[in-house]
Formats: sequence, C-alpha cells, structure tokens
Amino acid sequence: MTRTVSGLLALFALVAGACIALGAYFTYGALVAAHRDALESRYVLAAQRVAGTAELAASFGITLPAQTTLTPLIEREAHLDASIVTLDVLDASRTVLFSTRADRVGQAATPVGEDVVRPIRNDLGREIGRAVVQYDDAAALQARASLARQIRTVAIPAALAASIGTLLMGWVLARRLQNRAVRAANPASWPVQAHDALDDIAATHARLAARLGVGDAAPAASGGAAIHGTHS
Repeated sequence: MTRTVSGLLALFALVAGACIALGAYFTYGALVAAHRDALESRYVLAAQRVAGTAELAASFGITLPAQTTLTPLIEREAHLDASIVTLDVLDASRTVLFSTRADRVGQAATPVGEDVVRPIRNDLGREIGRAVVQYDDAAALQARASLARQIRTVAIPAALAASIGTLLMGWVLARRLQNRAVRAANPASWPVQAHDALDDIAATHARLAARLGVGDAAPAASGGAAIHGTHS
C-alpha cells in the first residue's frame, strides 16, 4: 500500500482511540458530579433541618442565641453520618453560637473541611445566621479514585481495540480496493460484456474512419478533374 494510505489509516486509528478516551473522560466527569451531588445531599438535608428548626423558633420570637435546644439537634444530626466533622450554627457576624465541637463555640467560624451552608432567615427574609455542615471528603476522594481505576480498566482496552480494529478494517478495505484496481487495469480480467462493448466501439470507430477516408478522396478527385479540364 502507498504511504498516503498508511498515513490515513494511522490517523483514523488515532481518531478512533481518541474518541473512546474522550468518552471515558466525560463519563468520569459526569459520574463524579453525580456522586458528589448524592454525597452532599445528605449534608444538605442535615443543614436544612437545623436551619428550618431555627427559623421556626425565630418566628415565635426566640432569638437565635437563645435557642439552646439547637445543641442536641445538631449533635443528633452529626451522629447520623460519621463523615460530618462538625455542625455549627453561626450568627449574622459569623460567630459560632452552637457546635458539635465545644471548643468552637464563641469563636469565629473557621473551615475544617468541605462545607455545606444553609442560611437561617427571619420572617422578613433577613439572614440572621447560618447552619454549616463541614465534612471530611476523604471517602469521596477514595470513591473517585476507585471510579477512575474502574474506568481506566475498561477505557484503555476499548481504545486499543478501537484503534487496532480501525487499522485492520482499513487495511482490508484498502487491499480490496487495490486488488480491484489491479483487476480493472488487466483486460484479461474484464467481463465478456466489457469486451463486447469494446469490440462494438472498435467496429464503429473503424466504420467512421473508413467513411471519413472516402469523403476525403472524392473531393480530391473532383478537384483534379476540374484542373485537368481547365488546361485542356
């Protein structure tokens, strides 16, 4: 095969492998996003329950610092999920009012991990505090690493198979085209109909050539006779 065909086959093989690789990459991104959303939904629910309880108490006129019943609530919510590092209730100035970690109470809120925040609002819609769930994302990172390994296990062989398959199919097609071109250039391999058509064309061409030859001779003869008559 020619160098051009070989280059095209290599290019098509690379494109096929790249398509598989890109598909695996986008699949990984979609699965990671879905896993993150599913993971954070648990923390969102915990923060929403705490914020909803605080807003209900505030609607009865109980200020946020006076809602001491929030302490057992946040402890119960934190015990439901071992990955929760701390669950805090902050006031409007971002000072910790209640927390599952006693050493954080009265301190300015500082991040200790990934967090999910839900505002606490009064009846007028003004933010009076926040419920903040901070969690350890080590489990999420481990899950993502495991997912990446599983996708690589499938994607790499698939990409190689696609590239090799493209090369083989392209090579087979190129060989078939080359063989057909060789047969087409050899008159011995032509079908009977092609030979008959060529014979008809040759016969027609011969008849036309003969007619053209007769037409050229007649004017020459008449011209010669006219000249001879003039001299006499």
